[in-house]
Amino acid sequence: MTGRTGAGRHELRRDGDGDLTLRAEGPRGHSAREPLPGDARLVAAFEADSRESAMAEHHRRPGRRPCRPL
Repeated sequence: MTGRTGAGRHELRRDGDGDLTLRAEGPRGHSAREPLPGDARLVAAFEADSRESAMAEHHRRPGRRPCRPL
């Protein structure tokens, strides 16, 4: 992992309602995963060099619109 914000492994989880959530993998994402429902399952895990890259990967998943930077 680099020192850049959001760089490293990310995970995409889907809960029982079908909602997708993107979080940092491992200890960095623990506080963000804590409020997820117990039925949230891992859909994908991937490397990204920034939070923006992780969001772009998230939006490339089926059923998502392309991510458009501000």
